[in-house]
Amino acid sequence: MSSELMLPMNVIQDDVFRFLSKTAGNFDIIFADPPYRHEKMLEIPQMIFTQNLLKPNGVLIVEHDKLTDFTKEERFLELRQYGKVNFSFFE
Repeated sequence: MSSELMLPMNVIQDDVFRFLSKTAGNFDIIFADPPYRHEKMLEIPQMIFTQNLLKPNGVLIVEHDKLTDFTKEERFLELRQYGKVNFSFFE
């Protein structure tokens, strides 16, 4: 067993758009994996930041295809590519 500190974690699995429409609170990490060609895909970061859902120093990760480009978003941090899957990170 690792000697690292284990912190409590709550994982919420839900449709990202349903979740964003009904949630309040602050999270350390939000991982969104919507259908790649969803018409509201590009709105996800703005929806999260407008609702103040991330704690200070929190991270948003959005999984998407190579055709979706979040690099111009205000709080975009980096893009990681793993094969055909892309992950955009926001702070």
